[in-house]
Parts: sequence; structure tokens; C-alpha cells
Amino acid sequence: MDTNFETFLNDTFTDALENGVRYWASVEEYRWLDENGEPDLKGYHARIRENESGKSYAINREIMAEGVRLIAAGSVPINSHLRRACELALAGAEDVDIDSADADAIVQAGLFAEIVYG
Repeated sequence: MDTNFETFLNDTFTDALENGVRYWASVEEYRWLDENGEPDLKGYHARIRENESGKSYAINREIMAEGVRLIAAGSVPINSHLRRACELALAGAEDVDIDSADADAIVQAGLFAEIVYG
């Protein structure tokens, strides 16, 4: 497991749930720390509910990683900054910088294979 990539995924997950997705979904369940209060790089998860449809979605490491992979591969149209950030994260770079809007886009890419909101 590449710790830099796993840390990027966990940080992105946290940013998306605390800031990024809240304009289109409500957060119903959210766990990002392990029993020792450390970032849980494998077992973090959340459940969100889409505001318009009421549909519920699970978000976990696999959803986050899929979003990063799809964006890095160019399968989801997005700005070049986020595409490059995803490429760097996949390569294991340290301190890849994105904001909450980017984190939201990664969640949407992982859930829907496209950017639906924003």
C-alpha cells in the first residue's frame, strides 16, 4: 500500500464530506478515524443522501480511488489542475494540493463516473 496515496484518499474523503458535497447531499454517517483516533487509511466510510432525489450512496476507499483513477485517465472531463493532481496522487507524490471543490469532484467521479453537480 502506498501510504502517500492512501493518505491523499483519506484527506480527500474528509474534505469532501466536511465541505465539498454538502451543497448537493446531506451526510448521514461519517467515519474517518480508527479506534486510536488516527486516520483510518483502509476502513473509512460514509453514507450520504442526495438532496433532490433522496437516494442514498455509500462512499469508501474504493469509491475515492475510482474517482481519482477516472479523473487521472481523462475519463471524466475536468480541469487540468485536478487531472494533474490525481496523476500525482496515483504516482505516490507527497502533499498533493486540492480544495474541497476538487474533493467533491473526485467523489462524484467515483460515484457516477461523471460530474453531475457543480
